Amino acid sequence: MKNNSSDAESLCGFTFKHYKDILTLAKQNGYEFISMEDYANGKRAEKILMIRHDIDFSPQSALEFAKIEHELGAKATYFVRVNADNYNPFGFKTYNALRKIMDFGHDMGLHYEHIDLAEITKQDPSILIVKEKELLELIFDTQINGIAPHRDFTQINNSEFWNERNIREFGFSFEAYMDQFLENIFYITDSLGNWGGDGKCLCELIPKEQRIYALLHPCYWYHTSYHLEREY
Repeated sequence: MKNNSSDAESLCGFTFKHYKDILTLAKQNGYEFISMEDYANGKRAEKILMIRHDIDFSPQSALEFAKIEHELGAKATYFVRVNADNYNPFGFKTYNALRKIMDFGHDMGLHYEHIDLAEITKQDPSILIVKEKELLELIFDTQINGIAPHRDFTQINNSEFWNERNIREFGFSFEAYMDQFLENIFYITDSLGNWGGDGKCLCELIPKEQRIYALLHPCYWYHTSYHLEREY
């Protein structure tokens, strides 16, 4: 959604204003916002925008996303870490933000990192991931059906855990990188604050791509200044 305005906030960038512009553009072009769980259960449409948020660092920024989506009638899936040093889902501020996200009608999933934790604590990762799931379900009184792997700056790939295991045996119904989420759909991510692939902004895919799966990290988005607002 590039234009000739000299106002930097109106250009393509990781501002919440531009995110609202993106969703508005998608809505105007007839895209249906389908949640990951509904997609996993077979829901389809001619034009799809499926939104996923991995909350690596900033629950407060995640809440900003949720407010915009609620305003425009979009449903997203928010994946929450249990073992992060950066935020505590039990903490007053974080709990309140995550609770509000759910109140807006969005889904919560587990942003799992049990292999990392198992390497540190020498515990059984099969037990740890069940505990992560049960903790989120307990404190937010919700069913956790979806999972997405967290990958920090280590060589550990938590998703390799599923190479010889079935997610349903652990009480989950879908994992964010299952084939059904990657086939016949355009996947785009803002990982490390840069658009993947050819570097084009999500807005430039609308209406070129009929089905879009967008992974967005709240920690890279801001109102006025990335460096002033980013939470660690």
